[in-house]
Amino acid sequence: MRRILKIRLLFAAASLFVQLPVRALAQEQQPSQLVSLRQIYGKELEEARQAIDRADLMRADFESQYRSGASGGSESQRAGSRSPQVTSDAGNVVAAYTDVIDGYSGTEIAAYAGARLSGFFKYLGDVDKAVEQAEGAARQYAGTTYEAKAHFELGVLYLQNKKDSEEGAKWLMKIPMPTDVNLVDAAHYNQA
Repeated sequence: MRRILKIRLLFAAASLFVQLPVRALAQEQQPSQLVSLRQIYGKELEEARQAIDRADLMRADFESQYRSGASGGSESQRAGSRSPQVTSDAGNVVAAYTDVIDGYSGTEIAAYAGARLSGFFKYLGDVDKAVEQAEGAARQYAGTTYEAKAHFELGVLYLQNKKDSEEGAKWLMKIPMPTDVNLVDAAHYNQA
C-alpha cells in the first residue's frame, strides 16, 4: 500500500513539473493559420475512396514488382534502377496519387494521398521530391493533424535520409504541443 502511495505522490509531482513547461511551450508556439477540410459525401466520397484505393494498389504492385534495396529483385528490377519500364510504372503511381490530390483538393482523402505520395518518392530514393511534397502538405493542411504528420515526416526525412539533424529537429519542433497534458494515475493500473 505504501508503494502505491509513493507512486501516486511521484506522479502528482511529475505532473506538476511536466504540465507547467508544456503549457508554457504551447503558449509560445505560433498557431498556424487554420484550414478546415472540405467534407465530401455520397457518390463523390465513394469515387474518392475508389481513386485512393486504386492508387494504393498501384503502389503496392509497383513495390512488389520493383523491390528497392539490395535484398529484393534483380538489379534491373529494383526501384532505384531507372529503366524505361520502371520510370513509366512509377509515373503511373505518381499520376494516380496526383489525380486524387487534384480531384479532391482540401479533403482528408487528398491529404492522405499527399502523405502516401511523399512516402512513394522516399521509396524511390527521391528525397528532394518527398520533402517538397511533405512541405506542401504542411502548408496546405495547416492546423489539422495532417500538418503535424507532415512535420513529423519532414523531421524523419531530414534526420534519416538527408543526415541533417539541425533541420530535422526544426521540423520536429514545429509539431504542435498538446495544451493539456494529463498523466495517468499509476494506482489505477495497480488495482486488480
